Amino acid sequence: MFGDSGQFHPQQPIQFMEGLLYPIIGSQGPTFSIGALQSDTVSRTTYTFTVDVGAADDSRAMHFLCTGNSSTSMLFSSGTIAGVSLGNSIDLQVSASYACILSARVPASAGSGNQTLSITLTAAATYLTIFPYRSMMLNSLTPVATMTSSANPGTGTIDVSERGLLLSAARCGNSAPTYTWTGVNEDFDATIGATGRSASGGSYQAGVAEVGRTVTATRSVAGNNYTMVAASFR
Repeated sequence: MFGDSGQFHPQQPIQFMEGLLYPIIGSQGPTFSIGALQSDTVSRTTYTFTVDVGAADDSRAMHFLCTGNSSTSMLFSSGTIAGVSLGNSIDLQVSASYACILSARVPASAGSGNQTLSITLTAAATYLTIFPYRSMMLNSLTPVATMTSSANPGTGTIDVSERGLLLSAARCGNSAPTYTWTGVNEDFDATIGATGRSASGGSYQAGVAEVGRTVTATRSVAGNNYTMVAASFR
């Protein structure tokens, strides 16, 4: 779990998505759990995935780090998880690379277990990736703060509330780099498709409120079209 130091200490695995996963649990307030990376290398305007939303609970919310590539202007248009509309917390497109953070409150009435995630974009994408998180007891899905960066390394500062959840995603257009993160705990790092698009992301839960927490995603090799987004919730 995350202690007040923000360090992650694995506990017993729980069944959440495809396999055994480890919960990230704060001692008070909101809790959240990590899902598993999924990707689709086919060029589409609308993508669908199957995501385990866990047990039915009215305090449940789902969050998705979503990244992709497109040769034209491409933004999030609409989407649903278990029939519930997704909101776009933050997004950024830099040339061919795109990243966004999507969230939705998924009430008990929406069901449990495997549910359909649908994401529609304003133009066809390639190499779309999604990485899910499930949170419980968040006060609001309106971000406390957001941050974007098109630099290499991607970097910026963001405020995080006490027991708040911080999510960040990064995308690079080529070169298949790996990523080294500071400010969040890396949850995934993947090369998508034969031409080497890369995606990475991470999370953090604060023990106390933090003003201007620095988040940095450093690529291992030079590339292009660097895209990084972050959002914090409470």
